[in-house]
This record gives sequence, structure tokens and C-alpha cells, in this order.
Amino acid sequence: MAVLGGLSPKENRQIPPLKYDWVLRLKNDFPALWIELNGGIQNLEQAASFLQGEKVDSIMIGRAAYENPLLFAKNPNRKQILEKLVQYFQKREQDKYFKSHIALAHISGLYYGVKGSKSFRQFLARHHKEKASDVLRQLAILSEGQKGLLGAVP
Repeated sequence: MAVLGGLSPKENRQIPPLKYDWVLRLKNDFPALWIELNGGIQNLEQAASFLQGEKVDSIMIGRAAYENPLLFAKNPNRKQILEKLVQYFQKREQDKYFKSHIALAHISGLYYGVKGSKSFRQFLARHHKEKASDVLRQLAILSEGQKGLLGAVP
């Protein structure tokens, strides 16, 4: 349950102080209850630490996974992902309700934590009015080789 208590959308996007100790105490006091931790988990190691020893029953990862869509990937190949997204967007662009700028905004984290990620986001922003498949096709080409937009990042 999320209690926003009259928060504005901007205030709702800000992460409030997290009280993990309260959650852990609840689970300890009521072990039969299903307790799910929601908020602030930034990586798999942190997630595992809450799940090991049944400190909580489950966790939800939201912002971290959105900002870094490859958070769970073992050996990500971003060029292959771009190529598959080109195919997907080509199909979706047939739908009159498909909005390229919205679709492109949701992949801005593809190069999260990688040298050149700012260039990737800037490229998406500059070309947000173009067809998404064309933009991604250009990015796939630009990401090739040492002198590409993103260097030789796979």
C-alpha cells in the first residue's frame, strides 16, 4: 500500500527516508505475515541480503531497474539489444497511437554506468521527434568501432 497523503507528483518521485528497521521488526514480530520490501534497493547484492535468512519474503525493485534496465543481465550486448528494439519499434510504429518520443525515453538507461552514456541520452533527446526505429538504427551503427558514439561498448 502506498500512502501519498496529498503529495504532488514531483514530491512523489522523491524517495522518502526508508525505514528498513521497521520492516525487519514487523517481519520478526509477525513471521507468519508475508512482508515485502519496496523501495531503495539499488543492486542484486542488496536484494539478496534482505532475502537471505528470510529477513523479508520478497522485494520490489522499481527505480533502480528503470534507470538501469540491464541490472539483471549477466553479459549484456547493447548493440544486439538496439537491433532487437529496431525490429520491435518497426512493428509498433504501424500503430497510430505509438509515440516514438515516449518509447525512446524509456530506453535512456540502456548505457547506464558506461562511458558514453551521456552521449547516448543526448542523441535520444536530439532525435526524439524522429521514428524510434530510425533513431535506434543510427545508434546501432554509431556504437560500432572505437571511434563510434559510445566507443567499443558491447
